[in-house]
Amino acid sequence: MRAFEATLRDPLKYGFINGRITYLETKLLTPHQVERLIEAGNLEEALRSLAETDYGRVFEEVPEEVVVERNLMGYLKEVFDSLEKDCPDKELFYYFRLKYDFQNLKTALKLRLTGESGDTFSLLGNYRAEELSSLVLEERYQELPEPCRGSAVDAVARYEETKNPQQIDILLDRAYFTELARVSRGKKRDFIISLTTTLIDLANLKMFLRARILQKTRGFLEGYFIDGGEIQKKELLSLFDQEGARVIEHFRGTDYYHLVRGGFERGLSFLEVIINDFVAQKIAEFKYLIIGPEPVLRYLLLKENEVRMVKLILLGKIWSIPKDRLRAQLREMYV
Repeated sequence: MRAFEATLRDPLKYGFINGRITYLETKLLTPHQVERLIEAGNLEEALRSLAETDYGRVFEEVPEEVVVERNLMGYLKEVFDSLEKDCPDKELFYYFRLKYDFQNLKTALKLRLTGESGDTFSLLGNYRAEELSSLVLEERYQELPEPCRGSAVDAVARYEETKNPQQIDILLDRAYFTELARVSRGKKRDFIISLTTTLIDLANLKMFLRARILQKTRGFLEGYFIDGGEIQKKELLSLFDQEGARVIEHFRGTDYYHLVRGGFERGLSFLEVIINDFVAQKIAEFKYLIIGPEPVLRYLLLKENEVRMVKLILLGKIWSIPKDRLRAQLREMYV
């Protein structure tokens, strides 16, 4: 009865923001516009194509690489902040922004423990990156917000024991997905639960494929595995020493068949592209949900994906990446 009553309330509760979402979805780049960007002969031509879209206000002049990333992140922050103000369920944005908090925590911890991180801080988290970084650099871990607090302490202890920065990634990934699963269970919405389960499966499969391709040990995979997905630890461990062809065949008939096959056949360089393709397809499965929190989360994922795509194209123009290679990398990022 409660679920039924919640369904009846959704059109009223989410009516205003879903109206905004319906309008904003008409402003997303079309496949034709994306193709024009890819076909642009250089960065200046690509920016002229963007001038007639919502991205026209992002770049006032021809940018350098660092400006592309900075301006697009600032643009995405504006979009997220504006929608969050109108969303009746702030925890939905907490769920979505959580990955950026853990990304910032990883960056800060690696900077503190190793002197380098290789990553920039994101503006898109629930907590200000400057505050997280300051607390970590000053070793004030107990003042970090949960769930960052406990995982940061554990990551520091593991690093001090192993001197392996990858252990920071492993522990924080597990903490991130544990918190993501907790929030999704509380939402009791099929889309959010299904998305979370998929993201956990993808994280485990990604590590499985990386471990196989980079010839890591079975113990490495066992130490990383994250609970909460459909794929069980014993299933992946039983496949670890099998030939690639047998692993691929094991997943035939499942949602992950093409991803696993692509990982083995195309290698690590295309693994992120394949995973992004899969997530895009997952989002498309729920495109007809038009009431409740689902349209909000779907739009956030679509917009995030779109900005990532625009960034790759513009950086591709700066780096003079051939159009066919760009097109292959972006093949299914746009739904």
